[in-house]
Amino acid sequence: MDLYNGKRRSSFEEFVLMSKEMQTRGVMVFFFQTPLIKNIRNLSDFEWDRIKNWQFDFNNISEDDYRFISKVYGDEVCIDYLRQVYDGTKVFSWNGIKYLADFRSNLVNIVNGERFTVGQPSSYRRTVWVYGQCTARGTGVEDKNTIPSIIQKKINEELPEEAIVRNRAIGCGSDLYDDIEHAKKDYQNAGDIAVFCTDLRDVPKEKFVENGILYYDCSPLFSRPHDYGEWFTDATFHTTPTGNRVIGDYIFSVLVGCGAFQKRYAIIDENSIISNKESRPVDEEQILSFLDSLDQFRKSEMRCGAIVMNCNPLTKGHLFLIESAASQVDWLFIFVVEEDKSFFRFADRIDLVKRGTTHIPNVTVLPSGRFVLSAETFPGYFYKDNNTDINVDPSTDVIIFGRYIAPKLDISIRFVGEEPLDPVTAVYNRHMKEILPRYGIEVREIRRKESDGSPISASRVRKLLKERAFDEIRKIVPDVTYQYLEKNYG
Repeated sequence: MDLYNGKRRSSFEEFVLMSKEMQTRGVMVFFFQTPLIKNIRNLSDFEWDRIKNWQFDFNNISEDDYRFISKVYGDEVCIDYLRQVYDGTKVFSWNGIKYLADFRSNLVNIVNGERFTVGQPSSYRRTVWVYGQCTARGTGVEDKNTIPSIIQKKINEELPEEAIVRNRAIGCGSDLYDDIEHAKKDYQNAGDIAVFCTDLRDVPKEKFVENGILYYDCSPLFSRPHDYGEWFTDATFHTTPTGNRVIGDYIFSVLVGCGAFQKRYAIIDENSIISNKESRPVDEEQILSFLDSLDQFRKSEMRCGAIVMNCNPLTKGHLFLIESAASQVDWLFIFVVEEDKSFFRFADRIDLVKRGTTHIPNVTVLPSGRFVLSAETFPGYFYKDNNTDINVDPSTDVIIFGRYIAPKLDISIRFVGEEPLDPVTAVYNRHMKEILPRYGIEVREIRRKESDGSPISASRVRKLLKERAFDEIRKIVPDVTYQYLEKNYG
């Protein structure tokens, strides 16, 4: 089958359109084909043996696997170490797009779906975005031995404060379509560099060239003779630290040779925008615009608190939390999650909150926007219903709130509901308790309101709605919500 005429063709055509759009914004785009057997000369007998005969499940490394892989990594590497470096490779799909699940260990760290790049500087002129599959993400290697970390090391040594490298690769069955969807959501600025290190073997080089995309094949790097040693494990796209060093050095040399670092841009300092090891950067201009929009709601010389709620839909539990919080401050800001990724539309959810709180004189109901509990600041919140075994890391969202949102509105207390049922929200609450006090913000947890001995939850309302149990629903939602549900779903 000629995949160029199938899905990969449509993905490639989308890639061309996206690349051209990036280039009009001053972003340089590079495509690096991962090593292909057909383009590598003189593979050794041991390499052919691994390719043809080794069926490797890196989620369940056996003693037989170890006998093979120790010849690649070296006898000094024990099986426990190998199991650790192959951990943290869980990938899940959400709305047809693959995401890398959050994970933390001494060797492998993934935060907000992004593999940690070692050596990221605190100040830099541009960002090198790396997208791709297993090769780019770093299957089976420590954080420090991924291709992005190797590129970062070269930049730090030869071009200090020039660029920060970010590992946005997925792997484990992801493809160019997933890379495109993630790249569309990232904030590439003029002067940034987008590196796609992936496999499009069925799209000829000429197609890249005629569409103005810089194309490089990593395969010839590994034609023998060479003195690298063993550079892959079971497949040529599962590269070892040695293979990653060769590819990382090559990518860096190409970027330098093409003048990707020559344009001068002002140095960005991590104190002005979020760009540290534990959070994704945000676009400073966009967040400043959002903060300006909050000016009109500021309450001078008042003790202010805040709640962030999805209200999917508004329940008596939400109302109890709001009333309890409002009684403890001079003014309460209620941020309703604006993402339309819930069962009920945002327009309906915020309308129910506004109408359901008219009896409380000291509240302001606001849309959360892009920077308070959004798919950009905390994507894990929105796939929790279908992926309960996935690790999540909400630190980016919490840091943004503490550093930017709270000071703008003089918020000194963040109220949360006790969370005995939802593990994702429980993790969110824990991160708030750990992080927000650093910004002078107290976190107060309010006990959940119960009905018939169980905590009231929006998920319970949705379940009852599917069962059309309106008598039960009436017990746990305010009148405005019940009337809405009866009118639209009765």
